[in-house]
Amino acid sequence: MIGHARLPIVGIGSENDQPFRRGHQYFGFVGEILDFREKDPTAECDLQTVVNAWSKEGPSGLRHHDGFWAVVMLDDLAGELHVLCDYLAQKPMYYRVDSFPSVASEPNALVALASVTIDEIYMSSVIKWGYCPDTVRTPYNEIKHVLPGEHVVLNYHGVSRRKIVDPLCPVTMSEPALKKEIEAAVKRRVLSSDVPVGILISGGLDSSIVYNLAQRHGKVRPYFADTEAKDFERDAVYLLMKDVLEPNYHKLTHVDWDADDITKGLHLMQEPIDLGSLLPQCALANAVKEDVCLTGDGADEVFGGYGRSTRYDSQWTDIYHELVAWHLPRLDRIMMSNCIEVRSPFLARQVVQGAMGLPHSRRQNKEALRDMFRKDLPIPLADQPKMPLRSSRIEFDREANSQVLVGLFRSWHEETTRR
Repeated sequence: MIGHARLPIVGIGSENDQPFRRGHQYFGFVGEILDFREKDPTAECDLQTVVNAWSKEGPSGLRHHDGFWAVVMLDDLAGELHVLCDYLAQKPMYYRVDSFPSVASEPNALVALASVTIDEIYMSSVIKWGYCPDTVRTPYNEIKHVLPGEHVVLNYHGVSRRKIVDPLCPVTMSEPALKKEIEAAVKRRVLSSDVPVGILISGGLDSSIVYNLAQRHGKVRPYFADTEAKDFERDAVYLLMKDVLEPNYHKLTHVDWDADDITKGLHLMQEPIDLGSLLPQCALANAVKEDVCLTGDGADEVFGGYGRSTRYDSQWTDIYHELVAWHLPRLDRIMMSNCIEVRSPFLARQVVQGAMGLPHSRRQNKEALRDMFRKDLPIPLADQPKMPLRSSRIEFDREANSQVLVGLFRSWHEETTRR
C-alpha cells in the first residue's frame, strides 16, 4: 500500500494525483523535477517524467535531471518496495530494517508501526557535533536514512539491495560558465511553478544573489529575519536591505525561544539535532504566504562559506555530512509542515558539481561566488561576512544546548513507549 499527500505546484489537476499505476508498478513521488518542461515541452506534470524515466532506465533514470525528489515504487509482481532519493537527499526518506517492508518521508511515521530502541552512537554524535555525520543513522536502531542518490529495495525478508545510482561528480568548468548555471538554476526555480513564489532573505551574500536573479523573472515576495536587532552590523544590513528589497516584504525581529518553543521544535524536527537555526526558521515559515519559497541554502557548503574553509578543504564533509544530516532535513520538515515547497538554486545538480570542481583556493570564504556576482550587487552585500540565522543560546554554548535536546528527546521517547 502507498499513501501520498500531494502539494500541487505543477500539473495541479486531479489527474496527476498519486499513487500512479503503470502495469504492475505503483508510484509515489514527492519533490520536483524542475527541468521537466525543458526536456519535454509537452509534459503537463513532472510525475510523467518520473514514471517514464524509471520505466526506461530504472532508478538511475533521473540522474540527468535537476530538482529534488523521493520516489517510492511498489512492484506488485515481484513483491518488492523500492525507494530512491535525489543526488543530495533533499527530500529525505527513511525505512525500517526490522519489520515488514516500510518506508516514509518522516521517522515518526515508521516509529508508529512498531517499537523502536535508541541508537546510542547517534545520540553521542549529536552532543559532540550537533548532528550525526553517519548519515544512514537516525535516533532509532530500527530506522535508517536513505543516502543521497541511493536506491533501496525491500521485500518481506527485509532490505535486499542498496546501491548509489545517482552520485554527484565534480565537473571542471570556468567561473563564467558556473555563474550561468547559477542564473539558470534560479530562473528554473522561479518559472517552473504554477503558483506564486516567495524567498527567504538573510541579509547576506547567498540569498541576496538569489533574490537579485529571481527578480528578473517575475514578482518574488521577500521575507527578512533580523535575529539580533541590537547588533549594529545586522542593523546596518537591514537598512541596506530596505533599499534593495521591494516595499512589499515581511520582517521578523527578536527571534528567540522559550522552553515550550524548543519542545515544539524538537517534535517538529523528530531528531534532537541543533535547533539554533530551526526555531528562527519556524517563524519565517509561519509567515510565508506562498506555496513555493526560494532560499540561499547550500552556498556555504559548496562554495566554502564556513571559517574552516580557510584552514582546510572541508567541502566533501560539508556537503555529505552537515548538509545531508542537518540542514536539508531541517529545511524540508520546517517548510513542508507549513505546506511550502522550498527551492534552493545553489543545490542544483550542475551548480553543486561545478562548485565541487573549483580549486580550494577559490572555495575559501566564497571568493569565487563573491567575484561572480560582485558587479550585480551593492558592494556591502557582495562582501558581507556570514551571519548565521540562529538563536543566541546556540552561540553561547552549542554543546550544552545539544545535551538538553538529547535529554528532552529521551524523555519524549520514554513517555511514548509507555503508552
